[in-house]
Amino acid sequence: MAAAARFPVKVIGYSDEVEKLMSAANVMISKLGGLSTFEALNCRVPIIADVTTRPMPQEASTVNLIVKGGAAVLLQRTSDIVPVVRRMIDDSKHYAALRAATITIALPNATKRIVEEITALIPKGATADNESLAEHVA
Repeated sequence: MAAAARFPVKVIGYSDEVEKLMSAANVMISKLGGLSTFEALNCRVPIIADVTTRPMPQEASTVNLIVKGGAAVLLQRTSDIVPVVRRMIDDSKHYAALRAATITIALPNATKRIVEEITALIPKGATADNESLAEHVA
């Protein structure tokens, strides 16, 4: 399928170089997993969300968030992929709007912020010892 495409396509399986790949990408075409979706948003990469099969319950909110936020296009049928990509190539305003929307949805440094908020909840004097921590929390 990639070889027959009229535009450059590179299909990549598992990689531990996701940040580099996302930095080089113009768009991510994928089923919406939590980690890959938010990695794309943080790298300002618009998403073509594959919903040709019904999203799993835990993915439904993510689908709604990124589509309502304007950072993604839903791929309802596989035959729509070429027109969806073609529009992104031909309509620079459409692509720019998708890319700009990623900024409003992404939460840079989210992991750091989560750790800081959790750490702030741990009472002073608590240790990594589970019994001691449990005593302070209870």
